[in-house]
Amino acid sequence: MTNAFHENLLSALAAKGSLNQYESVVELKNDSERKKWLKERHPADIVNAAMLLTHDSVVEAYDVLWKLVRPHGRDDKFYVEGKGE
Repeated sequence: MTNAFHENLLSALAAKGSLNQYESVVELKNDSERKKWLKERHPADIVNAAMLLTHDSVVEAYDVLWKLVRPHGRDDKFYVEGKGE
């Protein structure tokens, strides 16, 4: 489970990196264009996390990735305040 989470995290970071690299050459006007460009190249779940990472929403991106790999019946949040780490 941890390996799958980290693989998805690395994929989201790679997607964010490819977007940053593309935007250094071509200017995308808004988030919908960025998301469309990413969806043509990466899985939709990874795109959602990558878009969150572009806005420095790390905890939200982790939650999206956690929901992809969490066992059924576990907490819906990657991090819950007061439950430790």
